[in-house]
Amino acid sequence: MATMYVSLPLFDEYDYSYSLALEGVSYLVGMKFNERAQRWFLDLSTQDSTPVLQGVGVNPLYPIALDYTIGSLTGYFWLECIADINTEQYIQYPDKLRQYYRFYYIYEG
Repeated sequence: MATMYVSLPLFDEYDYSYSLALEGVSYLVGMKFNERAQRWFLDLSTQDSTPVLQGVGVNPLYPIALDYTIGSLTGYFWLECIADINTEQYIQYPDKLRQYYRFYYIYEG
């Protein structure tokens, strides 16, 4: 089996969502920045808006949702620094997330 990487888009907005296919199933991905918590949060739902993950904290270089059972999904989400930078850029410049990071869904295919 090969490790598969699905590149997920990041936007310069504090609250956005989009749909995409993960492991052959369509999902809605939502990202929100919470100023009070100074953190990004991930939501994942099915196309009919049934929640799969809600409000999971997004941290760079940490396998996000690896310890969750997510229906038929077998992988995890990964926020990776583009360059050798301070990993706190996602807090310092939350509206510039895509300038400093790449976001992936990683699974064995």
